[in-house]
Amino acid sequence: MPTLSICKPKATPPAHPISVDVLQPPQQNPVQYMVDVISRGAQVEGPLSPEISRIGQQIVDTAVQSAQQRATLPLLD
Repeated sequence: MPTLSICKPKATPPAHPISVDVLQPPQQNPVQYMVDVISRGAQVEGPLSPEISRIGQQIVDTAVQSAQQRATLPLLD
């Protein structure tokens, strides 16, 4: 079974594995998910939805421009 290990500061006890769920088709990867959504005519939800994807792209675009200008910028439209 897959596990996730949590990294902790040195002053705390060592990390221990935490069991995680095994994803089943069509939730195993973004391509499976999109093929399933399109084939069912359903709405895309979560991180792949246009609304959330757009916010992520705005963050990346703003970060690139901010680094180029070496200045803090408001989130680009």
